[in-house]
Amino acid sequence: MKIYSVSELNTEAREAILLAFQYPITVKGEVSDYRSSRGHQYFKLRDNSTSNTVSCVMWKGSLNSHDLSEYLHKEVVVSAKVDFYAGFAQFQLNIIELSEFGDGFIKKEIEKLKKKLSHEGVFDRKRELPRYPDAIGILTARDSHALKDVCSKLKEKYPLSKLFIYPSIVQGELAPRNLIKQLKRINKDAIVDVILIVRGGGSLQDLMAFNDEDLVREISASSIPTITGIGHKPDVTLADYASDSSKETPTAAAIQSVPDLQTLKQDIHYIEIAIIKVGNNLITS
Repeated sequence: MKIYSVSELNTEAREAILLAFQYPITVKGEVSDYRSSRGHQYFKLRDNSTSNTVSCVMWKGSLNSHDLSEYLHKEVVVSAKVDFYAGFAQFQLNIIELSEFGDGFIKKEIEKLKKKLSHEGVFDRKRELPRYPDAIGILTARDSHALKDVCSKLKEKYPLSKLFIYPSIVQGELAPRNLIKQLKRINKDAIVDVILIVRGGGSLQDLMAFNDEDLVREISASSIPTITGIGHKPDVTLADYASDSSKETPTAAAIQSVPDLQTLKQDIHYIEIAIIKVGNNLITS
């Protein structure tokens, strides 16, 4: 059995930690315990859900150095290099960039992902929507207002279509995985002609599940045409770009998915009149 000296232990721990993380890493947390010394700025990032912390430092003269005290008790996102000081066994983050976490940061990340997916052609694949769908799949939250509104509008406008409900979580960390699972199930069942992916309005962060990269790719790859109705105008998510058609609300998505039965009845009535008129002309001629 090998007996480590403290310095050997700390040196091997440092090597293992530095190899475990790619450079740089991105971390989100709340700034606490801020202090400065000789131009260097020290603080901790705190995880609100667990109260775990990690020590951070922005060295004097850093390229993006600015007064970090203004971020005290605010939630931020940092880009950093992982470090471990073997001399006193301290794990810390050397901060490269820091910005407040919020809609501005989220929008920048969404735009970055949008450019990446657009470059790959993820948004280019568009399937033709069925004109007279026999069956419609609805992917949304169980017992939600969006589900009730969509079902009500479909029954009013085109009651000939059969409706199949695929309930899913539509908000939070588990939502993208759940939505993907149900979308795969709809394609595997292969019993519907079009899929409505809908949810009601909310904040940018409420709708973040529909900006998930894996979900967006799954929508693009669907063998069944999709129509999204996510949030309210002017909400736009990456899922909207990946779908075959996107509308500003769940109700608008429902309206687009089917023809209007009353209009069809009028068309049939006019056709009947025209046929009768042609028939009478043939008889009398």
